Amino acid sequence: MHINKILVFFVIINSLIIISGYFFGFSKSLWLDELLSIIYGREIIGLSLIEIFTIDPHNPFFYSILNIGQTIIKLFTLDVDSNLYYLKFINLIGLVPIYLSFKILKKEKTPISFYTVFLLLISSNYFIFYILDLRPYFLILSFSFLIYVLHLTNTLENKYKLLFFISSIILSALHIYGLTLSMSIIVYRFLLNLYKKNYSNAKVNLFFSIVLFIIFIIFYFLQISNKETMATLKYININFWYFRTFIEWTLNSIIFIFIFLVVWVFQFKNQIFPLKSIKDFLRNDFVEKTLNLSLPALILVIVVVSISYLVIPIIHFKPLIVIFPALVLYSGVISFYIKKTKKILLIFCIFLVFCTSNNLFFYLKNILYTQQNIEWVIKKTFTKNCKDIDVYFNDKSKPGFIKTAKQISKIYSKYERPIKPLAEIKINNYITKYKNTQCDILIFSFHSYGLEKFIETQILKKNNLVTEYAPNVVNKNSSKAGAIVYLSK
Repeated sequence: MHINKILVFFVIINSLIIISGYFFGFSKSLWLDELLSIIYGREIIGLSLIEIFTIDPHNPFFYSILNIGQTIIKLFTLDVDSNLYYLKFINLIGLVPIYLSFKILKKEKTPISFYTVFLLLISSNYFIFYILDLRPYFLILSFSFLIYVLHLTNTLENKYKLLFFISSIILSALHIYGLTLSMSIIVYRFLLNLYKKNYSNAKVNLFFSIVLFIIFIIFYFLQISNKETMATLKYININFWYFRTFIEWTLNSIIFIFIFLVVWVFQFKNQIFPLKSIKDFLRNDFVEKTLNLSLPALILVIVVVSISYLVIPIIHFKPLIVIFPALVLYSGVISFYIKKTKKILLIFCIFLVFCTSNNLFFYLKNILYTQQNIEWVIKKTFTKNCKDIDVYFNDKSKPGFIKTAKQISKIYSKYERPIKPLAEIKINNYITKYKNTQCDILIFSFHSYGLEKFIETQILKKNNLVTEYAPNVVNKNSSKAGAIVYLSK
């Protein structure tokens, strides 16, 4: 059986897995980061220009898109808060650059396995998780994929320079990692064109780099120069588990590259090792594509790690999504060049079964279930019976977290309650004050651990408190995923 027929079968199976997950997970509850994005999107219109760029360390471009999305929802329904999940359709915009990418690869007759690229693109937690996430990362993935394709096909300085120009601006507006990726590709190509004495292309690269530097000043100077805004990034530390998470989320592509790169080396060892010169080796088409895909990603990682150690920690697994397309495209290149013997076909089939299993049993849960069922927590806590009665929030003394909880409570409930930090709770006073009411919920929690330990160490067990955890979440029985505490009667 031809390997493409096998790949088509697994592409269909995995596409159906993701489409079914998208359908069943579409109305899942939003989690904190998504709700904050919606809140920022609502507030952005009434702010001054300086406030717009300093409300959050990220560029306000995506928040503006969310604001437009909420305005469109208003045209069809009066109750925006009950239909926020329709904003998830914004991510479908990302299918446009992905479609254009495959069209360009085909038009330029790129030596690459299209089915392998598509399968591994959708077989990642980056794709599966973020396609239903109300943050810019799916759009970042899509436009990163497009500019990598333009780079791989060597068309960004001539045939598709306008497309690269527009895509890099959009990518830069979505995230500073997007700008860094665009600049990394341009710097690499500028040096490469100088080496090859292709000065006309080098001039185009120089022009792009100047424009991207101006975009950096426009989009990010106000955030970087504002100490209060940058202080919100203190939660980011230099943790190498970010790279571990990146590996876990891109495991299918990484395993494919490891296995079949070894296969390629063994298949072509007679042509590789008796080298006449390094130049001949570097002129090899496969090696050239290896360098083209790996070096810009390496430049980005070096820049990010250097800034994280020398200036401020900015390394995180989420924006590392920008280098994931390099893995996918490189997998497609390897798949094209290896010889398809019967043994290789068997290894290929084993890998495809593993890839499908990984999608089905590990990645799929992130599209079906939410990280935090905040909607359930708020609707259980802020009820008619509890209106105007004090409630305590597991805020872990995070600055501004009480304010955030109040804003979110107004999205999911019309009944208000005074929200106080959990550390201020005095259980006996609370019971005395509200013993004659029908409201028994006194604590709620989301996006913070430590609720159980606090209850055990700070509140007497004789008060007979019961903790109920939020349903339909990825990590069950967790106060971070969502929990309420009530008095058992």
